[in-house]
Amino acid sequence: DDAGTGGSKEQVARFRGTRREDGSYDGTFSQILGLGKLDIKAMLVSGEYDKEALEKLGDQVLGIKYKVVEDKFFFLLEIHVFPKKRGIRTEEPISLNSLSDLATINLTPRIQVGLVNSFYDPLGLMCPWLIKFKLLLKKTTEPEYKHLTWDDKIPDQLG
Repeated sequence: DDAGTGGSKEQVARFRGTRREDGSYDGTFSQILGLGKLDIKAMLVSGEYDKEALEKLGDQVLGIKYKVVEDKFFFLLEIHVFPKKRGIRTEEPISLNSLSDLATINLTPRIQVGLVNSFYDPLGLMCPWLIKFKLLLKKTTEPEYKHLTWDDKIPDQLG
């Protein structure tokens, strides 16, 4: 992968081009960006290690933690189910280490909407997991659960 895209090794090589002495590239991607007067500060191919380029690029792609050398995305999975007081969180979030605490929470439609909307996933990589929360939320709008208010506990049979 290069610049958040992908292709065969030949396509990636053509897309990237070679690096010139001034740090620019002569590939298709550079030419396209050049039309808009945009310069590339650095470019890496997945699995490649270039300390200078890594420092310029940082460790995120589209706001998601990404390790180029390992070609892996990392997501921060913290679940905030407790209300804020004056805009400040009063309780620690539930993380993978404390996931069993989630069973003690009275899940309400309000909390569930907050959960579903709290995950930043512009590439849709977490969809297989998030869809479960979204389907549960959809069930709470079905006629037999229409009586639920924002702060009513979601019945156990839905969970």
